[in-house]
Amino acid sequence: MGKAHGCPLTCLKNTYSHPFELIYTDLLGPAPFISNSGYSYYISFVDAYSWFTWIYILKERKHRHIISFGISHRGIFPHTRHQNRVVKRKHRHIAELELTLLAQASIPYKFWDCSFLTTVYLINRLLTSSLNFDVPYTKLFAQPPDYSFIQCFGCSCFPLLRPYNKHKLQFCLKSVSLGYSTSHKGYKCLASNGHLYVSKVIFNEHRFPYLDLFPPKSNTTHSASTPDISPSIPIIGFPPVTPSVPPGFSVSSPNLHNRYVSTASFPSVGDKHRILSKKDCTILHSN
Repeated sequence: MGKAHGCPLTCLKNTYSHPFELIYTDLLGPAPFISNSGYSYYISFVDAYSWFTWIYILKERKHRHIISFGISHRGIFPHTRHQNRVVKRKHRHIAELELTLLAQASIPYKFWDCSFLTTVYLINRLLTSSLNFDVPYTKLFAQPPDYSFIQCFGCSCFPLLRPYNKHKLQFCLKSVSLGYSTSHKGYKCLASNGHLYVSKVIFNEHRFPYLDLFPPKSNTTHSASTPDISPSIPIIGFPPVTPSVPPGFSVSSPNLHNRYVSTASFPSVGDKHRILSKKDCTILHSN
């Protein structure tokens, strides 16, 4: 009784012959960053037959009523994440690919909701070893996906907004691609004016212009008590030779050639033969 350890998990290799026989689901959040649209949670569903994934972004965490729809809910014990390991591994896969998309395009974390939706859209159209290198979309819908619709996340794009222009000579707005619309056959574009459009788009996948369109604001402030040290002032190192001394003068420090002198502390010297002393310059010992 003194040693209480969990029993090893028995891996059950169940096979499912039809879609939606078993659905893995998990609700995650709150996210460490509230998205640009105000979302903090997301819920994911994974079909055990086709491994097709659905994801929904939520602003609040609400109780889901599923009994009224005839769905049998199977729960897991507390602190047993391995019992829901399928959707947990799926979440890790989504998070890793989502961070890659944001890093490649230099897009901040507040657009994590757009990158999450784009990530799931791509995962459903990629080969997976869980299906013997089949595609989840093909497994579920019995037809291959349309790969011509896939475009690069975060690249430069120009949405078709001519019907909304004020005059015919108005240029297209430079925008950043933020993935695919879930309700329209179009692309989500973040324009340079800060508005989000869903439209037909012309892409330039060789350029990622987010930092050019939305440069980061500098929060660096200089205090009045902090001295302003100019980096243009050079630090001169004397070569290891004995300096020449004009007639009638003497060197105050015999080891001057083994040290460094900062010209930032030089006084105004009128006579070019004047010898520098400790009062005239700052001696910095070399290591």
